[in-house]
Amino acid sequence: MPYCRIETNVAADKVTPQMAEELGKLVAKTTGKPLSYCAGAIVPGVPMSFGGDAATPCAQAVLMSIGCLGGDLNKRHSKAIADFTNKTLGVAPDRMYIQFVDAAGSNVGFNGNTF
Repeated sequence: MPYCRIETNVAADKVTPQMAEELGKLVAKTTGKPLSYCAGAIVPGVPMSFGGDAATPCAQAVLMSIGCLGGDLNKRHSKAIADFTNKTLGVAPDRMYIQFVDAAGSNVGFNGNTF
């Protein structure tokens, strides 16, 4: 149910499947949800700019979860995602935005049903 998607202008040849696996593990750790329900995706090569600069690495991310979001929790998630993105993709923390979506279980589908 927790899902993190990072879109970036970093080239596809710099992104590995292992990075997406690590992102899923990070989501499990910061939300406290079982890894078996967590998903991570990194979408490279997206034409984007930040502050009018499209040449320097930048990103935008969305973290969706049923609960485990809000206030101080989002600060923890933000730091973890920014650190991960900086370490793996070379995107400086001041070159990305992160959106947090606290979804109702009835609005999240899984296995042919909803939560």
